[in-house]
Amino acid sequence: MQKGLISKLCIVFITVLISFFGIETAQGQTLPEQEIDSLNSILKADRSLVSDSAKCRAYNALAFNFLFNEMERAKPLLEHGLQLARQSGCAPCEAELLNTKATYFDLRGNLDSALVNFRQALGISEREKLPNFQVLSINGLGLLHWKNGNYEDALSRFYQALSITEKHLPHNTESLANYLSNIGLIHQELHQYPKAIAFHKKALKIRSEYKLINGMAISNANLGVCYKNTADYGLSETYFLEAIRLAEEAQNWRMYYALHDDLGNVYNLSNQDERAIKHYLEALDKPAEIGPNPRNDLNTYSNLASIYNKQNNPKQALIYGQKAEALLAKHPQLFLQAAGLFYALAETHYMQGQIAQGKAYMERYRMVTDSLFSEQNSSALAKLEADYELEKKDNAILKHQQELQTKNIELQNRNIWLIVFVGLGLFGVLAAYFIYKRKEAKVEQAHLKLKLAEEQERGRLQAERLRISRELHDNIGSYLTLLQASVDRLPDMDTKDSKESQNLLQQTLSLSMRELRKTVWLLNNPKISIESLAIRLRDFFKPWSTDSLAIKLVTKGNLQQFLSDIQTTHLVRIIQEAVNNAVKHAEAREIVILLDAEEEILFRFHIQDNGMGFQPEGATEGNGIRNMQERIRELKGTIHVASKVQSGCTIEGEFPIEPYA
Repeated sequence: MQKGLISKLCIVFITVLISFFGIETAQGQTLPEQEIDSLNSILKADRSLVSDSAKCRAYNALAFNFLFNEMERAKPLLEHGLQLARQSGCAPCEAELLNTKATYFDLRGNLDSALVNFRQALGISEREKLPNFQVLSINGLGLLHWKNGNYEDALSRFYQALSITEKHLPHNTESLANYLSNIGLIHQELHQYPKAIAFHKKALKIRSEYKLINGMAISNANLGVCYKNTADYGLSETYFLEAIRLAEEAQNWRMYYALHDDLGNVYNLSNQDERAIKHYLEALDKPAEIGPNPRNDLNTYSNLASIYNKQNNPKQALIYGQKAEALLAKHPQLFLQAAGLFYALAETHYMQGQIAQGKAYMERYRMVTDSLFSEQNSSALAKLEADYELEKKDNAILKHQQELQTKNIELQNRNIWLIVFVGLGLFGVLAAYFIYKRKEAKVEQAHLKLKLAEEQERGRLQAERLRISRELHDNIGSYLTLLQASVDRLPDMDTKDSKESQNLLQQTLSLSMRELRKTVWLLNNPKISIESLAIRLRDFFKPWSTDSLAIKLVTKGNLQQFLSDIQTTHLVRIIQEAVNNAVKHAEAREIVILLDAEEEILFRFHIQDNGMGFQPEGATEGNGIRNMQERIRELKGTIHVASKVQSGCTIEGEFPIEPYA
């Protein structure tokens, strides 16, 4: 009898804890057996002892516990919990359970179902004004965008979650650490490692302070990745070993096995091949109850293919490469994470003398890398950061203004009493006070203007860095990739093929040096005359001219007129794209380029070829035309493409000229 009473009191006590504090599920750590037993007792308890909302929270806590270890035990708990939450009309419980259900589908690789559940949870949270569950849904959506390679949308969600937490949940330090960590992940994916390291260290500091073991493992793992990619392998190994230890302590086995792949990469890059293979195989040897991890398995298979290529064992490499391709066929949303796989398969086929297959995989590798590092992603991410910083400053200014307004009201009330009791004798003092406040406000306004000017200058420098990085990536990166592929082929070729490859290598190297000199010339000249530009273009296209191809460049108007470096860069790239398309796709025999500077404030250009032509409406989705349209849009100009099949192609464009003193 007494034992039963004590049991009931324990249930009531745990229920009170759940109701007031909830059970923290974000860490993903395994709950102690005693706590699991207590939660099961809550589920079995009579409704007179335990409320429906407390039971829903218990369902959620148990389900989240099993997500990372015995995944299939989580689903029925979630279904029962959702049914009870909807019957009892507990909106917070339903939002929390939907978030956990979305995480269940996410871990299983069913991203569409995860997206549906996160959106349902977000809708309830926004309708019921539940910021603590709202940020969980927003963060979950950000993670889905990240896994699909939509880095702009992912970063937008993470900054939104961070902003809401700072505004409405400032004491929720663990969530702040999670969002800082996720923002670091996006910069990490985009190879912006100094920024990523800064965010990960902020997250690790918070997690260490509050002894969040699972979160500490995540931060250590992320820092290990960043230092690995900056070639600091000793520091990277230290962080990964600590992350594996912490994941084991948290009993987060899903992370534990995934981290072995990361540690294997460190040993691979530091030429410790056997240690690398050992950890790759350990990453794949995970128990079935942990559930699938297609993203991580794709990386591990790709890494094994790469390391066997390095050991001159392309047959073994092909086995793991084919396993990775089969996994990618089941999960096509992982395409943007498959750059390493495509590069490894290109190497495998080159090593076996299968040149055509190797080129095909190298082209797929180039497609992925071009998608990841497009200018749209970089500029959009920079804008999101700027928007977030601006919102923080606006909030700070608003708060400061509200404080000033409150103080002014208090001072005004005090002054009224002073005027009543002291009289007109204090009028002069009051006037002097208001003059002082006015001067103080002017000083504050001048300070804010200075801050704004500094921010604008930082923005200008960031835009310039983006422009330089894009030019180097777009125009040098592809040549270097081709050089690498050609060098890799040389040892396995016969004498005839080797000579042909050497000739191709020399041609590619020559083109790379010419392209580098041209890019440096474009970047180093703040303004360039039409005459100088024409000379450069004629020199650039001179090697293209053959008996079967004539490229003519004609100028008219004021050749001493100047274009800015940005205008010149975009114009050269448009012309280069048009000529390349005419030669490569239209088999043109004659191309005429006209640079028209007859008007002082408007520059025109005209490119015409006698190639096979095409239907413009069927080609608008091609990268060539889209790139030209994006560049002319940045110049605030217009472009028109006219073509018919077998009738050549004409490209006309114009943009305003910036005035120069």
